[in-house]
Amino acid sequence: MATYNRQNNAVNKSLSAAGLPAIETPPLLTADQAWMRITKNLKQTIPNITSGNSRFYIPPSTPGTARWFVAISTRVRGGVPGSHPTWSVFTQAHPDGAWRAAYSLTPGEDSPAADPASPAAEVPPASKLSRDPKNLPEEIFNHYTKHLKGRDGFAHSIALDEQLGNGYIAGRQVLGKRGTVLTRKLTGETFPMYTIPTSDEGVLVFSAERVADELTPARHGGRVSLRARSNDAALSGNPAELSASRLTINRLEMFLTYIPSKASNGRAEVLAYSETATSVHKY
Repeated sequence: MATYNRQNNAVNKSLSAAGLPAIETPPLLTADQAWMRITKNLKQTIPNITSGNSRFYIPPSTPGTARWFVAISTRVRGGVPGSHPTWSVFTQAHPDGAWRAAYSLTPGEDSPAADPASPAAEVPPASKLSRDPKNLPEEIFNHYTKHLKGRDGFAHSIALDEQLGNGYIAGRQVLGKRGTVLTRKLTGETFPMYTIPTSDEGVLVFSAERVADELTPARHGGRVSLRARSNDAALSGNPAELSASRLTINRLEMFLTYIPSKASNGRAEVLAYSETATSVHKY
């Protein structure tokens, strides 16, 4: 953790994404490369980050597969400690390779579900869980875009319903008042998943998905635009307001989700979420 923080702070200080592939891997690398460009184009700075009170989940290694572990620690940004621990996945492609960060997520609320089992415990098969982890990207996407709250087996959570779901609804409403129609689609692109067994025979799953937002004018012949100095505008390379006949914005969403055992009759809960625009295309 100390090595990663030191190298990460050096990269952040330089505002050059060239150093990120040495310390990160997708999906986190994809998100941070975009954040670096946004920060640089907005002429902002990134505060120093340190970690403390760390504990680790280190699963048994399997010959022929990448090794990985999870660090759960308090992150301090610019001298201000986080109110909740950050969960970070580090992976090593081969025994002599560097450890690289693949996920970094901070739950906005405490949950008794976030209790990893012993590292020696086996991950339960999908047949023993309330839902199959591999279906999470599509199921989470459907939950908040098709307004399935209370009808699809997900428990209410700050991350899924208040941050992602309500944010998506509000975004469409704001754009609608500006004469813009937002259509969001799941791209189907896959990213590595990491699964931890929990003490109650459920699992914690790190997953990611990419979505594509298409912005089109509500009226024929109209224009769409991005607000000046918004992250999306900065990512496009034009921090000033960007206007076009149509825009497509790709976004990367990362999640930490608890899936209970099937026998418990419990509901899956999205504990943490982050979203980053990764590319903007003007037409």
